[in-house]
Amino acid sequence: MTVRICYLNRWRNGTILTQSSRHPQFPSTNTQLDSKKYFWRSRHGTGSGNGLFVVDSDNKYIDFDELGNGVVLGTLTEGNYTAKSLIEHIASIMTTRSAAAGKSQTYQGTFSEATGKATIEETSGPNNFSILWDSGTHGSGNGDDNIGTTIGFDDSADDTGAASYTADYVRVHYPKAYIDINLGAAYEIDFLAILNHNIGDVTITITGADDSAFSVNVVNDTVTWNATDLYFFFSAARTKQYWRLQIEDIANALGYIQIGTIVLGKYFEPSRHYTNFYRRGKRDPSGIQVSDASVLYSSDKDDLEWGSFPFEGLNAASKTEIDAMLAECKRNKAFVIVHDPDNPNSDSFLMRMEELSDPESPHYLKYNWNLTCIEVV
Repeated sequence: MTVRICYLNRWRNGTILTQSSRHPQFPSTNTQLDSKKYFWRSRHGTGSGNGLFVVDSDNKYIDFDELGNGVVLGTLTEGNYTAKSLIEHIASIMTTRSAAAGKSQTYQGTFSEATGKATIEETSGPNNFSILWDSGTHGSGNGDDNIGTTIGFDDSADDTGAASYTADYVRVHYPKAYIDINLGAAYEIDFLAILNHNIGDVTITITGADDSAFSVNVVNDTVTWNATDLYFFFSAARTKQYWRLQIEDIANALGYIQIGTIVLGKYFEPSRHYTNFYRRGKRDPSGIQVSDASVLYSSDKDDLEWGSFPFEGLNAASKTEIDAMLAECKRNKAFVIVHDPDNPNSDSFLMRMEELSDPESPHYLKYNWNLTCIEVV
């Protein structure tokens, strides 16, 4: 099997429609840049409230008991929240329902961006209360449509005997983080790269559809996870205009989702592998300068992957792809080269061409080409 190259990045040329949330300094459009040093990050940080949390018919209840006086049922308003606005809404509903039940206890909900955990506290007491995550009408033992899992509480058992309860688990979002993009037309797609990410070993899905609501002719592919840089070949090509990348990493320890460059496109395989006379190694991009006073200044940088790959005897179809690659990328646009398609995460790189070389034809309909490229970071 020969190498695979993806040079026409449809994600880079598309229009991002929306994202589950974003930090204002790290917008989702950063994923379209040919540099892994710029990121999209989901909403996080002081005062941000963190993430997107969706409340619907499956998780909109909270059942609680005040001083053993019987179950009080709370119903949340369906909609989209941050973690902060959601826990505040829960506390408000509990306070309202307590008054309606004649108890008149008051509740406060807070979310800590430092820990990623929510707290529900009774503030008019000191009065203990119980949250009936398991035994309530909507508890895990009776239909499991309470809000507990959404905000990080273990709902396999009730919380009892205290006036304040803090969630058991971090919550970054619920149920998923995502980015939606419109490619502008239906293109054939069979390759995805997600670079410089912090996603845990969780469910990652790439979804294609014929409409921006993702309701018409939907196709889903579960992406094989890899740490830091992820390269993925679809099991079958998909021709779609609208795409959604979604991540279910609800307990990410950093408190947010991060993704650098995204590459989404169709790969091509040259008809022959590069020859055994190729060269590969590392290049040191560090700079050294000497001032007028003969003071030496240096800037240390990480080494970059570099390679010079000669191809010989390529067919006409390969030449057509190479010509299109040269026209698309020139020296400034990045492409992905996968040296081992059977194990794409073991030897793949985001590169740009260091030198431009046209295919040459020493024999009729046979072409030689030298690809000299350097890593993009």
